[in-house]
Amino acid sequence: MNKDFALGPFGQFFFFLVICLCNICFLILWILKFLDIFRGLIKERYSKIYILIFLCGRKDKMKFETAKRAKDQKNEEIIESIEDISLFLAKMKSIYSKKRYYEDHKRFLKLLYYI
Repeated sequence: MNKDFALGPFGQFFFFLVICLCNICFLILWILKFLDIFRGLIKERYSKIYILIFLCGRKDKMKFETAKRAKDQKNEEIIESIEDISLFLAKMKSIYSKKRYYEDHKRFLKLLYYI
């Protein structure tokens, strides 16, 4: 065994704790995501059961929750669009920084103006 790279008992225990904490965080996030997807599945297929279990029998909360989910989905779509635009602009920056000719230069300038 090479002594240059050996860990002492404290180092081994430290890395053991780091690995355990990472696994626990992963499991918690996985369970939360699973429950969210499961809840959405119940809402889509069995709305009456969903209202009884998750909304305590209050149908008025269903409208509020549906509107909130629609708003969240719209925000996610906007974020995806912004990420797509960012990637496109990074590619265009790469093209222009390498002083290459771009065929639709005028169209790209119009797009920049609208952004």
